[in-house]
Amino acid sequence: MNEITKIDVAIIGGGIAGLMVGYEITRQFPHLNTFVFEKGNFLGDHTTGRNSGVLHSGLYYAKNSLKHRLCLEGNTLWEKLGRELNVTVRRCGKFIFCSKSHEQEKLDQLKNQAMENSIDGVRWATDSEKNKLKAFADVNSAIFVPTAGLIDVPMAVSSLERAILNNGGNILRNNFISKVSKHEQGFLLETRDGPILTRALVNNGGLWSVSFGQQLWPNGLEDYFVKGNYLKYSGDFYRESFIYPCPLPHLKGLGVHSTFDVAGAIKFGPNTEDVSEIDYGIDIQSLEEMKTEIARCYPSVVMDKLAPDYCGIRSKIKLNGHLYPDFWIKGQKETNLSNYVEICGYESPGLTASPAMAKFVVNLLEL
Repeated sequence: MNEITKIDVAIIGGGIAGLMVGYEITRQFPHLNTFVFEKGNFLGDHTTGRNSGVLHSGLYYAKNSLKHRLCLEGNTLWEKLGRELNVTVRRCGKFIFCSKSHEQEKLDQLKNQAMENSIDGVRWATDSEKNKLKAFADVNSAIFVPTAGLIDVPMAVSSLERAILNNGGNILRNNFISKVSKHEQGFLLETRDGPILTRALVNNGGLWSVSFGQQLWPNGLEDYFVKGNYLKYSGDFYRESFIYPCPLPHLKGLGVHSTFDVAGAIKFGPNTEDVSEIDYGIDIQSLEEMKTEIARCYPSVVMDKLAPDYCGIRSKIKLNGHLYPDFWIKGQKETNLSNYVEICGYESPGLTASPAMAKFVVNLLEL
């Protein structure tokens, strides 16, 4: 029987959420023996590396929900964090437009919600701005959200890794945790390198968080995976700000929209496709449906210059059979487990919210 290794803190998941928690813990408590466990060979290789890389404003989320509060705080924290960790964070802003008169009411609602959610500086687009946008999108009316922007995600992942190691923390790649269980001294993890006993456990396992949590307590959750595909574009397009269509009520996301990365590469996406398993294959029929939507919203796009790029899977969840609309972040109060924090359903705006989420999580632990 393998000898049990004892540590202070175990963090399941080496995506942006797990790394941010690891950074915050090692920053505040450098004396603790803290480990981040990543099942794959690369950090941030799942949800983190397969999204739009957008710095969200907090506009879309229910007031005072965790998504709203942590996104709003995280949006501010990223600016300081970017300077500290040498990560590119650029506030390019975002236009949200409607094409048809019957969509104007929804755009009005978003403008009002921006005020309700304390999003600074949201305003109606000027005639000059709309004229410029009309060369690229079917714009009838638009609002501008100045606090939106982009984050260099690969740079953020590598910078957080470096900071954790410099703070005395540990990161174990290619180290799948096959089982978690309660122990009188904390939690027992079955790993590739043998059993590990940790005093505190943060379940930040992304697409696998629900299954880990169910090994420890009856959380009532089930996974609801939604794939999102992206198309890259080699043609000329607007690169001053993002351009989003006004989200329609039936959508599971924000609709297919245009973004760009720090190098200026244009992409369109993501769409929404219900899936029952974690598979990063791209369905050609799904891409054709995306092209139809792109042609409707962005008539200037040359279809032959669109090509498959990548896809990601949103880690949505259901609680007792019903879609759970918020982040699921539960500590001892809900789980009755001391020094255990569970993060599930950590989809958009998880990247933006992550610095605030990490502080929130640390406050739920007794370290």
